[in-house]
Amino acid sequence: QALDIDQGGAITVTLDSVVSTGSTEEGIQLVGLSGTFTATTVTLNGTTGDGIDLDNNTATIAINGGSIGSTDDPAGTGVDINGGSANVTIAASITKASAGDVVEVTGRTGGTVTFSGNLSASGGASGVDVDSNTGGTINFTGASKVLNTGVNTAVDLTSNTGATINFTGGGLDIDTTSGTGFNATGGGTVTVTGTGNSITTTIGTALNIVNTNIGADDVT
Repeated sequence: QALDIDQGGAITVTLDSVVSTGSTEEGIQLVGLSGTFTATTVTLNGTTGDGIDLDNNTATIAINGGSIGSTDDPAGTGVDINGGSANVTIAASITKASAGDVVEVTGRTGGTVTFSGNLSASGGASGVDVDSNTGGTINFTGASKVLNTGVNTAVDLTSNTGATINFTGGGLDIDTTSGTGFNATGGGTVTVTGTGNSITTTIGTALNIVNTNIGADDVT
């Protein structure tokens, strides 16, 4: 890893930048931490694991800019967040042009996770996977969220009882061949707002919302 803090415990870390090109594993891995972690900017390319991997942290984490996979996407997930209840902000853009999710968020019990950078999926990548969260809010606020996922589901929201997932700011552009465009099943609340949101599929299901609440701002 370019940066690996996985011993647990309280931290206070502030970094100007984290740069990784061709790292053998994750670009940034934080595990079991409390306290605060802030990086002004990141440039993470060519990792053989995830671009950023956050596991079971109660630390407040902020990545305030930069890019993940802009020139060489991670072999794993762009950003993988598992567990935790404190706030997480990822303002870096995230690009996936090979197999794997752009973003995966699982097992959250509280707090707010915000992805404010642009998202891009192509070339066999999957899109956004948010599943098995029992609490908290997950926001996707970037101006451009272009998910060309072919046979894969572009937005997959499953079993998020107690969680709220919001796509705001427009620019959600979904294109699939046989994959489902936007799938929300098994609980939680979902909203999609702003302009320029579209789903295009060749033979797949464009929109599937089952046993899931649509928020007051609707799904547009």
